[in-house]
Amino acid sequence: MKSPKLNFSNLTGHGIKVAVVDSGIDGSHPKVGSVSGGISFRIGPGAGVACSTDFSDPAGHGTACAGLIRKIAPNVELYAIRVFDETLTAGDRALVAAIRWAVVQKMDIVNLSLGTTDVTSREAIASACKEAIKAGLILIASEHNSGLESYPSALPEVIGVTAGSVSGQYGYIYRTNHAIEIIARGDEQRLCWTDGREIVQDRVFNRQIS
Repeated sequence: MKSPKLNFSNLTGHGIKVAVVDSGIDGSHPKVGSVSGGISFRIGPGAGVACSTDFSDPAGHGTACAGLIRKIAPNVELYAIRVFDETLTAGDRALVAAIRWAVVQKMDIVNLSLGTTDVTSREAIASACKEAIKAGLILIASEHNSGLESYPSALPEVIGVTAGSVSGQYGYIYRTNHAIEIIARGDEQRLCWTDGREIVQDRVFNRQIS
């Protein structure tokens, strides 16, 4: 018996907490709207990770992701977890801290348009992802821009997404027995950016962490 198809146009995301792990979110953008909260993580001196309450977006990437989420699910509660600086540079320890913060704050979904190909980071990232899954979170991560194996998208605990030819605002393709399970729209779209601006780009590229 086939499962019934969902009509995504009737689903607004009301009551769902979505954390965007990225460069922050510009909550003043008219097409993004209010941000319910957030935090910023960066690699501090030594082996530590420093945090602050400044989750503003100096680079635009996180705001673009937030705008796409808001377009599909206008009533979600958006939370910004900033791990990138203005040069879109981040460390793997900041990513691990971000995922664990999402667990503590009882997020429902974590969006990660980022990753690393460094296999030495795999274990720590996988451990954090397993904690999140055990707590009931859904993790969604984009594939590496060149199709390389990267983490967290290639991990079995994470729903991996790649860009492709898909039609319709709510369209996607699900692939069984693939590490990257979902093909989503990769065509040219208008994206929210910093300072209330919009840009036109074919997709929100995966950013690499070190």
